[in-house]
Amino acid sequence: MTPRVLVTGASGRIGRVVVPLLRERFDVVAAGRRASDGIDAELDLADAASIRLAVTAARPDVVLNLGGVVGAASTVDPALTERVNVGGAVALAEEAREAGASLFVQASTAAVYGTDVDGLLDEDAPLGGRGQYAESKRAAEIGVASASRPGFTTVSARIFNVWGDAFPDSLVTRLARSQTEGTVELHGWSRFVRDYIHVDDVASALAAVVAADPAVLPGTLNVASGEGTSNEALVALLREAGMQPAYRVTGDAASWSRADIARLRRLGVSPSSLARHPLFAAGSSGSPLA
Repeated sequence: MTPRVLVTGASGRIGRVVVPLLRERFDVVAAGRRASDGIDAELDLADAASIRLAVTAARPDVVLNLGGVVGAASTVDPALTERVNVGGAVALAEEAREAGASLFVQASTAAVYGTDVDGLLDEDAPLGGRGQYAESKRAAEIGVASASRPGFTTVSARIFNVWGDAFPDSLVTRLARSQTEGTVELHGWSRFVRDYIHVDDVASALAAVVAADPAVLPGTLNVASGEGTSNEALVALLREAGMQPAYRVTGDAASWSRADIARLRRLGVSPSSLARHPLFAAGSSGSPLA
């Protein structure tokens, strides 16, 4: 029998990429906050009754939780962020366990590490992330892990800086489009480093986790390219790809975020670095960023 996968946040930017990929191998129930194209079930992570109803109806073997309040939106209503990102994630994991699921995958973030360490961050690195979003995701990781039992595995996938056409807020996209859309302020130069991973590679990584034997999965997993790119190097790469980014360096911040992806590679996943990604290299001759 084909395993059934419940994907929450299926209408989000990562969800829209990962759901079609999962459907090539699994019976997928795509859940979202509101009914829309491609959504099979409505699920409100702020509502325990909605969570229970969706899980009971789906009876999933695996749950991939991509839902949540993200980024700057998390500071607008801290109480809602806590209710959705923490309470909703934990309730979803507990309902999945009670419904007989064997695996729960929680979308987390590199923000839990903070940006103070100049070096590769493995999953055992100290967590120094500050701010409402990072703190809510860290609390979600702890709560979800506490729901694990023999026969029910939980994994928190710490996703680093995602880029791609559907991510207009990514610095990669903003700089690529800056010649026509306006100058981008850079708060650091050679010491401002991020680990960029294309959304297609994120989807492939999450699909590999869903397909893996739960018994071999780690509790936490970096989802990244494993290579850091400074703002200086990013500007140079864009120029090499035939673009003319418009930018202004307004500071010399030292800010680091770069992943050790040994655990991810053991699952057979090897994401492309920014410099080697074919969409990026296409530049003005067909890249969706141009």
